[in-house]
Amino acid sequence: MSSRFNWSLPTKFFTHTILKLILLFALFLSCTNHSPDENLAQILLSRLVFHKDRMRVQGVATAPGFIAFGKVTVTSVPSSGSCAEGNTINPLSTVLATGTTDSGGQYIVSYISIGSPICLIVTPSETSYMTSYIPKTKVTTTISWLGSRNVTAVYKEPISYASPSRGVDGVYKFLNVSPFTTIAERRFLALRKQNPTADTTDLILQANLSVRKSFFYGDTSLLEEIEPSSENAVMRRGALIALADSKGGTTDGTVTDMDAASDGTITADDIDDVITYLKEDFSDGIFDGKKINDSGVSTSLASADYFGTIIAANVNTFLSVIYYNAVDQYLQGDDSLPDTLISTQSFCNNSSNCLGFLFLEPTGFPNLLSQYS
Repeated sequence: MSSRFNWSLPTKFFTHTILKLILLFALFLSCTNHSPDENLAQILLSRLVFHKDRMRVQGVATAPGFIAFGKVTVTSVPSSGSCAEGNTINPLSTVLATGTTDSGGQYIVSYISIGSPICLIVTPSETSYMTSYIPKTKVTTTISWLGSRNVTAVYKEPISYASPSRGVDGVYKFLNVSPFTTIAERRFLALRKQNPTADTTDLILQANLSVRKSFFYGDTSLLEEIEPSSENAVMRRGALIALADSKGGTTDGTVTDMDAASDGTITADDIDDVITYLKEDFSDGIFDGKKINDSGVSTSLASADYFGTIIAANVNTFLSVIYYNAVDQYLQGDDSLPDTLISTQSFCNNSSNCLGFLFLEPTGFPNLLSQYS
């Protein structure tokens, strides 16, 4: 029996062409409204029509332990405010993709590129938790990671895009979300408040690079691409665990005193207190007991921003003394890493090596953009 329609290749081409023309005409009619979200919708629809500019992002989420079964959300960078508050995504952004981390914190998500910077946010699910090695007890333990919290990264997509066939991802981005990328997002928000007319991409690059320069001094990887299982990353995330374990209990910040104040019992709230201090004090690009407020003005940290009096007394040398000792404490508790690693570590606090970098004007990064091509 013959088919009513001869669904030949020319017929398919003609039909697809007509559909594309209809969609393009709809885009033309929608151009009278120029709100950011509707312009973004036009970009997405246009790229969907032509089946190109697909982006696949994959990586590992840590907070600082590996986040199991967390919700992954990719959005546009909102015109104002953070990517998320707690576990609530900023309503000014457009959600591009969602996913979930596996039991080891790994995730893969795909979306249609919008050609502008992106937020990647990991928030708790009803069953999420993180696994962390506790230096005090020398065991890997499970820490509940529920409620209103997140780790976030802001990043620029690669410059060049493939034009693959429909349903095939063309461009890959490795993006590891961590407390350090969360600190960088807060730094980006402060820079944007202080420089409202500056290019968003430039500000994101400066924020990410300043955190890398301070916490991973000498590492040439992009902040979001630092390998989570590398010694550099393990000991630095481990230092956050050590700080959370001794939270508020130290009197002089030495390794011996930190160990005495630790009991091996850590909650996600303890860790959040540590990360909150780090991202607030570093919002002005340096640890100095000050932060950039919502008006873009430098103000002193409130006592509630500190998770221990020892931090308040040593803010100007936090990285080179307190954080350095926390890394040392972690290394002494983690038998898989040599204690001698501490002798090779440097943290850029107020040194001349760091200042010239941190206070670059937030414009003109042609040499840095090449890292994303």
